[in-house]
Amino acid sequence: MKQMTGASEVKLKMSIKPELIGGFTIQIGSKIIDTSLQGQLKQIASYLECNSI
Repeated sequence: MKQMTGASEVKLKMSIKPELIGGFTIQIGSKIIDTSLQGQLKQIASYLECNSI
């Protein structure tokens, strides 16, 4: 996280969200990195909706 932000110190605020199913999300300011299963399923659903026509 320090490398990503260039900060000398990083403070983590952790919370558990059961709806994520598995994986994790990271929010740095307005940027969100989503590695959760829920996020991956949403990406697949969006991809299939766009390519089903």
